[in-house]
Amino acid sequence: MQKNLERVILFTTVAILIIVSIADILGALDEVEWLSSRIPTIVLLFLSMWVGYWFSQKQNENERAIRLEQIVSQSIGEIHVLKTTEEAFDYLAKRYEKAQHSIDQAAIAPSISTSKAYSQYDQALRRILKNNQVKYRHVTFLDSIRWKRIRIFLLDEKIEKYFARCYNYTVK
Repeated sequence: MQKNLERVILFTTVAILIIVSIADILGALDEVEWLSSRIPTIVLLFLSMWVGYWFSQKQNENERAIRLEQIVSQSIGEIHVLKTTEEAFDYLAKRYEKAQHSIDQAAIAPSISTSKAYSQYDQALRRILKNNQVKYRHVTFLDSIRWKRIRIFLLDEKIEKYFARCYNYTVK
């Protein structure tokens, strides 16, 4: 209910801005001297209100994300919010190095092209797999990039504790 009200207010504000701007361009407001002299102020006021609303929404989203992170951390343990792909690959590479018993990974997004961060991640994964001390279970959607990689791990005789379950990736 509140979200719908906020949208109505936002669209009403934008509509008023558009109407006032078009009326000013067409000269329809020139007859009302009080209004015509204040058009820049009115437009600035509505734009400021819209920007303020946008900033408050972003702040609310950030606060909700922080609260969700806290709730999940209390429920299931440690949680990290990773903002970039490079940050995620770096985090995974470090976690792989610390693994002692098993790693369960679900790769459900489309494959990502290689990068420096991916290379470090891939090297850390290869080290852990070739060490054969940690069981690695990999659940993934299958695409051509992942298939090449999974096949390399499965065919490598030095890797004994790599297990993969693949699903076809289809977009509807």
